[in-house]
Amino acid sequence: AGGAGATESVNPELLSPLAVVETLYDTPLVHPGDCLQLSFGGISTLAYWRPCLPRRWPILGPPATLTAYAEEEMTAECGRWGVAALIRVLPLEGVLGVLTAALLERQGVFFS
Repeated sequence: AGGAGATESVNPELLSPLAVVETLYDTPLVHPGDCLQLSFGGISTLAYWRPCLPRRWPILGPPATLTAYAEEEMTAECGRWGVAALIRVLPLEGVLGVLTAALLERQGVFFS
């Protein structure tokens, strides 16, 4: 019997790590300024906007140059989704603990 408050059951296979990785690999390349959206079994949709950095992506060069660009791109967007991800997985006390540690420049270790 379903009512207005009934929830649909979700197939756990859609949320398995293998299914998530396959979904990511099936996604076309996202160019700077475009948005990547991944949907997981109708439960959640993740959106990632690839930033447009002031410098161009180095196609050739030493690995350190390529890695530096990738890290700069990642940190440009980390602030947008980092707090949202924390709020989804941690209780309020945990979120406040992480934010306090960051403000006090303390080191933290996360276990999953």
